[in-house]
This record gives sequence, structure tokens and C-alpha cells, in this order.
Amino acid sequence: MPTLPDVRDVDQAILEVLTQDAILGALMPGGIHWDVAPPGLTAFVAITAQDFTADYVFGANDGGIERIGYQVVAITKGSSADAPLDAAARIHDLLQRQSLPLTGTGYEVMAVVRVRRIRFSEFDRTNAEWQHIGGIYNVIVSSETTVVN
Repeated sequence: MPTLPDVRDVDQAILEVLTQDAILGALMPGGIHWDVAPPGLTAFVAITAQDFTADYVFGANDGGIERIGYQVVAITKGSSADAPLDAAARIHDLLQRQSLPLTGTGYEVMAVVRVRRIRFSEFDRTNAEWQHIGGIYNVIVSSETTVVN
């Protein structure tokens, strides 16, 4: 078990915020999934970790500021963009400039901001159309620091 703050706690906090929202659940009944959803779902949210940067504090054993980029996209099967647009708006309400449940993890949220918007459609092998709408959200956290004497 890691003794320092673990970025998996931030992953879990993003997942918790999205999965516990009844409105988003009603809009995307297939649920919230990391990277890919199980086969057969037609309306769901996919979260993918995009990148990570850490700026460590001089004179500290560990700690500093970490930025984790998450792609959060509502995906639906069909030509209508209404449901994924509504879901993307709800995701934005839940994440943009909001706090995350990180109490006791060694992290403190500094900011959660959308830095890129995503909207595209594609056709799969069966010629079914899929809508993808959401964004890239940067989660900026500070981790506890211990100054070395």
C-alpha cells in the first residue's frame, strides 16, 4: 500500500462524483466506465486518463502540485446528439470548478477545469452511428509536503 498520496485516489474521486449523480445516471443508463464499456451498451460515459504532470516542491521529501487530465465523454448510439449533449452539460456542472471527495487522501483540490471540448460522431463496423460529446478536464491537486531540515 502506498504511503504517499496516490493518484488513484483522484481517479476514484472523479468516478465517485459521476456515478453518484442520479441525473447523469438517468441520461446515461449504461453507467460510467474507465476507457471502454462492456459490449451491448448504447448510452454511457467513458473516462480516460489523458496525461499527468507533477511539479515537486524544492526542499520537500515529496509533494507539490500534480495535474491529471481526464477525458470524460458521453457516448450514445444513434444520430441524435440530444442525450449526449445533455449528459455532457451535466458532467460539466458536476466537474467544472467543483471540489472532489479527497478527504484523508493526502491531496487537496486546487482546481477542476475543462480545457478542451470534444464533439464528434463515428460509424462502427455495422454502420451504426455513435455520438461522442464531452471534454478534457484538468484536475489540479496539491499533495502534502514535508520539508527536509
